[in-house]
Amino acid sequence: MSKSTLEYSRPLLKIRKGLWNPNLFFEDLCLALFTDAAFSEEETQLSGGIELQQETGAFFGLKFAPALGLAYNKEGETTVYLQVNF
Repeated sequence: MSKSTLEYSRPLLKIRKGLWNPNLFFEDLCLALFTDAAFSEEETQLSGGIELQQETGAFFGLKFAPALGLAYNKEGETTVYLQVNF
């Protein structure tokens, strides 16, 4: 099986503000467009979607990005998801 991903991400808003207590800093709010494909001898799976990511820092160095996304696959199924990227 082989897999492929293509993603394009662009900052929408440069927030660059934070709170001292608790130590939390918001950097850029980004929009990403993506497409994924997986190929095997039996089938091909395709999907694509859009994702809104908030680049965030906390506790003097921890970086993470909460993301809210919407994905579609070739069968027409739609998935809404919330994840945290480190």
